[in-house]
Formats: sequence, structure tokens, C-alpha cells
Amino acid sequence: MARFSPAFIDEVVSRSDLVEIIGRHVDLKKSGSNLMGLCPFHHEKSPSFSVSPDKQLYYCFGCGKGGGVIQFLTEHDGYSFPEAIEYLAEKAGMALPADTEQRPEEEEKRRRGLDLLARAAAGFARQLASPQGKSACDYLARRGMPDQIIRDYQLGFAPPGYGFVQKALGNDRQAMALAETAGLVFKNDRGGYADRFRDRVMFPIRDRRGHIVGFGGRVLGDGEPKYLNSPETPFFHKSELLYGLSEHRDAIRSRKQLVVVEGYMDVLAMAAYGLKVAVAPLGTAIGERQVREILRLQESPVFCFDGDRAGRQAAWRALEQMLPGLKAEHAPRFLYLPEGEDPDSLLAKEGAEAFERRLTEEARPVLDTWLTGLRLLAGQGADGRARMAKKADQMLATMADDYLKQAWRQEAEKATGLS
Repeated sequence: MARFSPAFIDEVVSRSDLVEIIGRHVDLKKSGSNLMGLCPFHHEKSPSFSVSPDKQLYYCFGCGKGGGVIQFLTEHDGYSFPEAIEYLAEKAGMALPADTEQRPEEEEKRRRGLDLLARAAAGFARQLASPQGKSACDYLARRGMPDQIIRDYQLGFAPPGYGFVQKALGNDRQAMALAETAGLVFKNDRGGYADRFRDRVMFPIRDRRGHIVGFGGRVLGDGEPKYLNSPETPFFHKSELLYGLSEHRDAIRSRKQLVVVEGYMDVLAMAAYGLKVAVAPLGTAIGERQVREILRLQESPVFCFDGDRAGRQAAWRALEQMLPGLKAEHAPRFLYLPEGEDPDSLLAKEGAEAFERRLTEEARPVLDTWLTGLRLLAGQGADGRARMAKKADQMLATMADDYLKQAWRQEAEKATGLS
């Protein structure tokens, strides 16, 4: 983790514009020498959030949140302190000091790796637009993806066979070694390089700073696996990333709405209907760090799952991952879609307005979802109530918020008749 001198931090802050940073999330209006808007940290109807351009400070008279540009990035956008400094330095065009713990050569290697991943995404996008990408274009058309969504999310196509990455990025030893580090190629039995993604629709995956750090690839035809992600690399950590988060963070904040869906195409389908508020885990069960990121961004997200057995199991895993970080101020809800449907298919049938009504009217509070899930796990009769109480105890033990734990325990005792 990088360390920065007080002098460097002061310089970064002095070159940053708090109004511009906050203005991406809050509609600010002039009020005397300050600016006022609705607080992004809590729900309110009358503006009590004040920003001082002169002092470069913000304060909410409703909830008491306040600070400067670094505090806003860490408390609102979820950056760590070093990430906030690096982000602001990058915006200001400042080079990171050489005496940080991340050595200059490591920083340069990371920069070159991110540049290479960006060039790979551009190459995949060109392939999609070429005659060779017709099968991928046909697939996206069948799924109802407008051209604007394809461009905005930089969807692409990895052609069949081997050698595309070498042609697109350069065949020299250094470039291919970096491509291997970035997860684009792997060493074959003969010691040469082979493309990891072949004959797949490509979904670039970005970190919270907007950098492309990896890819998801959807196979065309009957190959396996259906979805293939980049491997773990210095740039790509699957358990920390959410597809759509970088692209949708501002809309999520401004609309105060976040929907967690199961897959890439669900995220894009919602965006195609004007609902740019969805995120998805990267093809696997959602993890605790991803859930924490979601709750940090929005206190009342809706977890939207297919109504089949697999969807309910995925919802239960998400609930289990949620409990350690769940607080009394959080109000997540769970929505099960009709069996055989997903957001993509429902939007095509019903449209955005009807889908939003489902999100509002049919999503159930997390406590209800927990109690229902416990009953299904436990079964009927006295033995079932005992199993339910035992499982409830095990899950409550993972909760850190004592007040919420006490309230949930009381509800579990009511449901089981056991203390």
C-alpha cells in the first residue's frame, strides 16, 4: 500500500475541485457564498447539504457528515485513502512520488498493463464491427442490444483460433509476457502463446476508477464454459469487482437505486431500457467484499434473482455474505422473478415501467427473506423449528451490528417459538 507525505497530500488537495467531484453526484444550487443540494449520504426531501467552494469543505446539517475531497471519495465513493490520493493526483496530472512503497518500476508495469488491456478491448471492438464478427453481432441483435449500448460498454468479439492477441498487441517478447500477466494469453505445450478468449462475445470489466482490468467472454455455439472470465492477475481480482459499477455509479447515486442481477446481459438489458442502475458479480456467487461495496454505494439495494431453484440458492448465498456487514440503517430487499424469466426477458415482454413496478412493489425486505429461507431449510414440525432456531443462531453469530442482531433474534424466536 502506497504512503504519501503530508506535503504531497496537501498539494493534491489544493489542486482538486471539491465542487466538481461532488457535482457528479449532487445537483448543487447557489445559496449565498455556498452551494446547496440534497445530501448523498441520507434520504431527504429538502436540501441540507452545503458545499463551500472557498473552503473546499462540505457539511450536511441533517446527518452531520462533513469533510473535504478525500473524505468524500472514501466515505461516498468507497475509495481507500491511497486510492483517493492516486485518483486525485491522476485527475490533476501529478506524478506519484517515487518514495511511495509502490516502486516506480512496479507503477510503470501496471500502467503498461492497463494500457495493453485497453488496446485489447479496442481490438475486440474492431473485430465485432468487422465481417468476422457477424455471428457475434447476430447474437447481440437477438438479445436486443442496441448499437449505442454496444458502443458505450465497448462490447467486442474474440475471433476463433489462435494468434489474434499477438497480431493486435505486437509479437515481441515483452508485449506477450505482459499479455500473459494480464490474462489475455497462456503458454501452450510447445512454449508458445495461445489466446485465452476464442470465438466469444467480449465484455470489458472495469475497476472503480474506470480502467479495464479484465474481460468476460460469452461463447458462441455449444462450447464450454458458457462464460469465461479473466484469471486472477495483478489487475483483475474477481471477488472485488462488479460488472457495471464503474459505468453506473453516478446514476445509482443520483437515482438512489441499485439493482443486483445475475449476469452481464441482465445489466446491459436494463441499461438498454434506460435503467442504468444494475451491477452483477462476475459469473460466480456474490462475495462478502462485493456485498460490502454494494451496501456502501446504496443502503437499500434490490437483489434480483431468477425464480428457479438456482436463483433462490444464489439469493441465499448473497444473504449469508451480507450478514457480517449489515447495519440497522441498511434496507436491502430481494426480488424473485417468475420462473423461467430474467430481467432481460421480462423487460422485452413488459417494458421498463412494469419492471420498475416489480422492483418497488414485489421486492421483499431482507428479514422476511431470511425467515422464509430458514423455514424452507428447516422443514415442518418440532424438529423443523429446532433446526430453524439452530441455523438462525449460527447465522446471527456472524452479524456485527448488535442492535440489528437483537432485533432479528427476537423475530426468529417468534417464528420458532424457541428462545
